[in-house]
Amino acid sequence: MAVLTALALAAGIGSMAYGAYEGQQGKEQQAAGLAQQQAGYRIQQQAAQQQAAISKEQAAASVGFAGQERDINIGASEQSKTAALASQGINRDIFAQQTNIQGYQRQAMETDARRSNLEQIRNEQRARSVSLATGVSQGGSGYVSGSSARGGAYGGISGQGQTNLLANQQALQTGENVFAANANISQSNIQMNDLQTQYALQQANTNTAKANLQYSYAQSNAGFQTRLADTQTLMAQGQGQVSIGGGVAQAGALTAQMGQSFLSAGPGIFNAGMNINQLMGGLPNFNFMFGGGSPSGYGR
Repeated sequence: MAVLTALALAAGIGSMAYGAYEGQQGKEQQAAGLAQQQAGYRIQQQAAQQQAAISKEQAAASVGFAGQERDINIGASEQSKTAALASQGINRDIFAQQTNIQGYQRQAMETDARRSNLEQIRNEQRARSVSLATGVSQGGSGYVSGSSARGGAYGGISGQGQTNLLANQQALQTGENVFAANANISQSNIQMNDLQTQYALQQANTNTAKANLQYSYAQSNAGFQTRLADTQTLMAQGQGQVSIGGGVAQAGALTAQMGQSFLSAGPGIFNAGMNINQLMGGLPNFNFMFGGGSPSGYGR
């Protein structure tokens, strides 16, 4: 009976000791898991802060690029306005020269009409002079030195020469005016071509600036996206630490719970041993049934 009681007592004490040990190990494991969870939360917090900072930088960069694009568009608009005003001035000059040409052409038409009228009058005068000269040559007395017939003939010839000379001068002047106007138009067309070429170059430079700006904006966004991806990786690492820590803490809690069970079972086992000892102390001794105390000495 003493041996059984001792074994029960030892089992109870051992259960309590094992339970206390397991409970302590479980608590330590649970604490380690919670600490790992906290570390994961700190990593997530760090990743969130980095994401917020990157988002602010990206927003500021977007505003900067938008301002640059606005400046480029304003510059392009100013160039377009300048080119439009210059084109208007050149076209006005062309229209003015064309109007001058029309005036010169009208002047030439009127001059030609006057010359034709004068030519008609001179033809009549020539006919009269020829008639008078014929009459004189046939023996008329009128064709003598200083006579009016000869003066009329000479006057007709001289008048015709003056008419032709004036017509030539007027035609030459009109032609020179038309040539000058056409030269001015040609010069204006050259200026227009230069203006169009300059404006085309300005537009090409503007488009190049826009393309470079878009490329820089794309590079900037790519950098931000790469950094954000890194923060996502960091966030995932933090979440992993939280999950692992949670598992470790849960396992520690189960270990501590099991230790608590053993610790709680120890007093029960100890009390059971004591109860058996008390119970066996009141029962008769059955050793003699197996030879204890017999003459043969069995059971001793």
